[in-house]
Amino acid sequence: MTYSLLFTFLLCVTGKPLASEDSVTVRFEVVIPDETPGDDPVYWAGSLNRWDPGHLGTGFGARDFSQRMERGEGFHFIELSAPKGTEVSWKYTRGSIFRVEEQADFTYREVRNITFEDGKTVRDTVHAWRYLPDPAIEAFWPKVELRKTELNFTNNGRNYNQTGTLIYDFETGSQFYDFSEYSIRTGVRPDYEDWVYYYVPAGRSTETTLLTGAGKDPESGHWHVYADQNGDRSLDENDRIITIEHAEQDATWRGKVYFENRINGKAFTDSTTLFISHAYQAPEQMRTSVNQDAPRLFGALPWDHRVGKIDDDKFYVSASPGRVFSSFHYIGLDRDGDKTIEMGSGSTESYPLDYSAMHRSGIMYSYPEFELGGRGWTIADIDPLGTWVRLRPAPLPEPRESISEGGQAPDWQATTINGRSLSGETYGDSWVLLNFWGSWCGPCIQAIPSLNEMHERFSGNSFEIVNFAYETEASLERALDHYNLPWPQVLDEKGEHGNRFLVRGYPTYVLIDPDGIIQRMGGSLALEEMTKLLDEHLGP
Repeated sequence: MTYSLLFTFLLCVTGKPLASEDSVTVRFEVVIPDETPGDDPVYWAGSLNRWDPGHLGTGFGARDFSQRMERGEGFHFIELSAPKGTEVSWKYTRGSIFRVEEQADFTYREVRNITFEDGKTVRDTVHAWRYLPDPAIEAFWPKVELRKTELNFTNNGRNYNQTGTLIYDFETGSQFYDFSEYSIRTGVRPDYEDWVYYYVPAGRSTETTLLTGAGKDPESGHWHVYADQNGDRSLDENDRIITIEHAEQDATWRGKVYFENRINGKAFTDSTTLFISHAYQAPEQMRTSVNQDAPRLFGALPWDHRVGKIDDDKFYVSASPGRVFSSFHYIGLDRDGDKTIEMGSGSTESYPLDYSAMHRSGIMYSYPEFELGGRGWTIADIDPLGTWVRLRPAPLPEPRESISEGGQAPDWQATTINGRSLSGETYGDSWVLLNFWGSWCGPCIQAIPSLNEMHERFSGNSFEIVNFAYETEASLERALDHYNLPWPQVLDEKGEHGNRFLVRGYPTYVLIDPDGIIQRMGGSLALEEMTKLLDEHLGP
């Protein structure tokens, strides 16, 4: 498993910077032109909330990041607090992330900067803020119909047609969702000693949460797991999917489920394939319920793939489970014609709408620019349900060199936190494992014992590990005080080294042989394969 964006939620749990004794408040005001179409909410988006586009109340985390501006007399306003002297970048947006503030010629307006000082008020005027291009150039901004399609998705060569995570019970999950109006009807046996409700987020709101539950049989001590398969928010004996007889049992279920989806206030019936398994191998500290005896469950859902066409050139738009297309998606281009999109690190076939890349580059709304039919494009707007997308012309991006197993590793140079200069040539006669990680990343921390074992076993035999930490210097120093990491450490706060290797998630490992060839790359699951390969070449 790789973690790329979860830490955003961990760092920004309140939605607003907390005021403190040394905090100051700045008032932001923006005047919207009278001819602006529509009446969508206006948002302040900036470095205080990690460039969030303002998807207010749309589910996990996003509702806590949004900074919706209040409507005043002839303008919108918001007051924000931060420690005195804080440097902040910001701009405004309204409605969807793709409907952004522009200038009269449809070029994007520059990001503004401010230092928080006492008594400041910032007043701006938006000169042109339109949803669609001027009719004279609308033909050059094609609105392309998207339709559902089947597509193979791979992550560093491994099947990635579904994604999943441990699922939490309602009491644990209430810190992310509001279940106060979530109606539940139960027709299961009333004699269970314990009963636990779980949620599986199938969409970006509580209304699209799939109901599951588990009860303990008082006679046998077995746990019976249930899933609402017809979308009526009730469970009965026909919904039983798994019986767990003992703690080490491998139990799984896969089936089609129906539920009520709700986007932009509109409700409709939707369906998907749900995969539930007993996560008996999950670390003990990763509890999913306040009931210590309750089973730990793993839930997975498939990706939602759409295909569009400009002239005879196809492109794909894919949304991960539980996310609407306007919140996060991948643009996929099947460059080699194998009907598979490689979306893992090093890929030149996928272009993610990557919030973490926006943050580390310091650029708001850095939508991917891609080449299709010899022309450059970017996304101007997209239907949250993925039925259409509007493209706008963009500069033709420079071709990216593919980074893959069996290919030559990119040239790289870096300086460790101790001032030591490193490069690919430094390890020209050795094997080197590049570890792109962060101390905020759970799987990264869990892998430290395996990395230590690998380092101890092979380091005296033409092998080295180099860490590239995507975090602040202070955060890295705290991690080094706490964990045993006796190999070179490079601070990669802006992700420059990660970008060179097209890193898409953390951790990412790249194993390079003495000839500079990438032998293996991938996330946590690839470490075992790398150890076996090193043992073949460096073992006794």
